[in-house]
Amino acid sequence: MKKLISFLLTFAIIFSLFPDVLVVNAAAEVDDMRLERIKQVGTIDQFDTLYIYGSGFTSPAVKAGTNGAIPVRINTELSTEYMLVVDNQDDLKNIMIGKINKIRVYNEGLDVTAGGLTFDLSSIPLINSISKSKAYVGESLVIDGNQFGGLVPGTDKQCISNTGYVLHIGDDGDDDTADIIGNSIHISELKPPNVNGVADVVITRTVGAYEITSMLEDSITVVQKISGIEIERVDPNAGPRNKKNIISIYGTPGNCDFRSDMRIFADSVEGTPMGMIENSAGSVIGIMFELPTRDIAGAVDLVLTTNDLGSDLVISAGFMYLDIGNTLTIDSDGVNPNFKKETEQKIIEIKGRNIGFFNGVGYDKIKEVAPAEDKYHYKYERYGSDDMFNNSTYYKLKYTGKYESPEGDIGITIIRQFRITINEDATVVDSVYGGIDYAPDFKLRGDTLYVSPKPVNLDM
Repeated sequence: MKKLISFLLTFAIIFSLFPDVLVVNAAAEVDDMRLERIKQVGTIDQFDTLYIYGSGFTSPAVKAGTNGAIPVRINTELSTEYMLVVDNQDDLKNIMIGKINKIRVYNEGLDVTAGGLTFDLSSIPLINSISKSKAYVGESLVIDGNQFGGLVPGTDKQCISNTGYVLHIGDDGDDDTADIIGNSIHISELKPPNVNGVADVVITRTVGAYEITSMLEDSITVVQKISGIEIERVDPNAGPRNKKNIISIYGTPGNCDFRSDMRIFADSVEGTPMGMIENSAGSVIGIMFELPTRDIAGAVDLVLTTNDLGSDLVISAGFMYLDIGNTLTIDSDGVNPNFKKETEQKIIEIKGRNIGFFNGVGYDKIKEVAPAEDKYHYKYERYGSDDMFNNSTYYKLKYTGKYESPEGDIGITIIRQFRITINEDATVVDSVYGGIDYAPDFKLRGDTLYVSPKPVNLDM
């Protein structure tokens, strides 16, 4: 008995020194394969990757080509025991792409694919470009590429923002299908997206038991148009380029369905919500945001979106970032006279820069800015409601120019408006009075204008 116990202890000690002796590796298996082709917007070359899925890959190797005899390199950093990644572009282009392959996977020197798995890579779709990077639901889209002729309707799939479309060879007149016409795929009406924000355009082709996925990555944003909001104005609609400007967006009466979780983007950079705007009755009439700073002066589109980015409303050229040269200033001695008697009627001269003049030179996306030929001097008028110009006289000037959009030049109107406050309000004088011409002068070198304050009655 003592000898038996001694033997068992010796046996246990010996085998404890070799912990791997009793480990048995499970046989490796290949369950699936997929080729992924990714192209990014603005690039020339695509990037191909072969994924081999299975289990038990402990010391793997892969061979491919027509006879499955040519070794291809495995990306060991990305590969795991359950997935092999082949992404060496030279191996893929020179050995695999453009032919019917025999894929052989070896594990610890043993072929676990029974002589090879057939994967036809002779025709791989490539998406080169799309007709627009942003589209609304219901709009059309054209996808350009090559090797679309090998796609099989009913088997292969087209997805945009993770929403599927039924492929069809030729134009069948059905707005719900994606029509393959030559080297293009035409979609008459885009469907609501399943992925909000920037997303992919994807074609999935099934070849035998495996899939080929071709993707134009981060190439499109499909959104709904926000309903229930009609923009009346953005106030202010201009501000310094190197500061964070707080703006108020007002809706027209009955079209103010603003929500507190809405977001805003200025030139694709997100701003910060600052709260809702209500009138005296407590009804929502607008929303406030702090816009991001911008290095370049010029007009930008403001994009108001729902919180999930699924719907938006674009305010074209909604805000003008001004160069420091357009900052309104009053000369140090620019108010003359700077006093008057209690009931005295007196015209006051004000001198400064950029009070009414707008210098449109050097702005990003804005060009050919000049005083409007019609009604350059709008003179003073009454404004709308619920803002700083409510029930006050103000002066405004009209400029015209061109806004450089992706679709081409768009004619724009720039309104420069200001008010003078002296004892609540002051009227700009713009006519001959007492034989003196008090017409304002708005020039690059400086502005001169004349105002008439209201009489003051002091309580003694």
